[in-house]
Amino acid sequence: MPRHSKLQIQVLCLYKNFLKAPANKPGVKSQVQFEFRKWAQLQKTDVLRIEHLLRRGERQLKMLQTGAVDRAGTFSPEDKQKIGKSTNETDVI
Repeated sequence: MPRHSKLQIQVLCLYKNFLKAPANKPGVKSQVQFEFRKWAQLQKTDVLRIEHLLRRGERQLKMLQTGAVDRAGTFSPEDKQKIGKSTNETDVI
């Protein structure tokens, strides 16, 4: 089995810490899995982007652990259109 690089170990450790942290926060586990899978296609040689995402993930993990976050989710373009339609229909001037 090939050994992991230091950067790969850091990413795996961050993923593990994310999955341990949100025991009682809805949507966080699925959001974490989605984000890690989305960026899994990066080339191993794209070190600058990986380091940037690693730092961003560490900041997000700290926010999650401090209690500043109570749930997580994403908006898709379809959701944005639904929100826009619903607010336009109910706007009364």
